[in-house]
Amino acid sequence: MRAFGYVRGDETAEEPTELQEVTLLCSVTDLRRLQAFIEKVIAERSADGTLDKGPWHDHFQDRDDGWTEDEADVILSLPS
Repeated sequence: MRAFGYVRGDETAEEPTELQEVTLLCSVTDLRRLQAFIEKVIAERSADGTLDKGPWHDHFQDRDDGWTEDEADVILSLPS
């Protein structure tokens, strides 16, 4: 597993920075939202046969109705 990210507010960054360590500050509700997102992506991509056939990516912000711009967007990605 590799992690990448952007600095909040740095709209000029063209490429994300590779991160060695990632901390997610979450409430229990946030953890449940992340769990639901991951489970939904795995279930849908398993059903359509794309789970292990990259490249693909899915954004938390696109799949969680409660997501706000104050939160980070978690992106699950399977490279080619």
